[in-house]
Amino acid sequence: MSKNAEGNVSEYYRLVTETDIGEVARELLTGRVNRETAQRLMCDCPNHQSQSRLSLHVMLDKQGWYCFGCGVGGDVLQLVEFIQTGSVTAGQSGPMPDSHRQARDYLAKKAGLPPLSRYGLSQERLAQTEADRAFELRVKDALTALARLYHARLKASPEVLDWL
Repeated sequence: MSKNAEGNVSEYYRLVTETDIGEVARELLTGRVNRETAQRLMCDCPNHQSQSRLSLHVMLDKQGWYCFGCGVGGDVLQLVEFIQTGSVTAGQSGPMPDSHRQARDYLAKKAGLPPLSRYGLSQERLAQTEADRAFELRVKDALTALARLYHARLKASPEVLDWL
């Protein structure tokens, strides 16, 4: 493994996840984008039946997504994984599942990068990189859950809302 490759794994993930989510959504959800604004694509989720056919929202301004029917969301990497497999890697420790690797490789190809498995990393470093990504996702999930808890508590306290 080259020292350069080892030092650039964070850069690799940054480049992969900077792929425009709108472009990816339009490509992978062909025929399912039913409404579009400057900031949002509203799509028919491929993983459940929806009467409105608008439950999957891709937020172009925030480069994120959320499906109100499935109750899941995330970044562009998780969107690709969700569309391809119906699942999202979250709250997992250790090496990433194949669904995550396939989504990452799809985005790497779009970004003109080789798959991470061919990026010059040893098997041990590759496993550590995936474990680090899993940890980052778990931290993000924990912080999101905490933000939801505080938001709910704030909304349930009229005296605090009056003070704001």
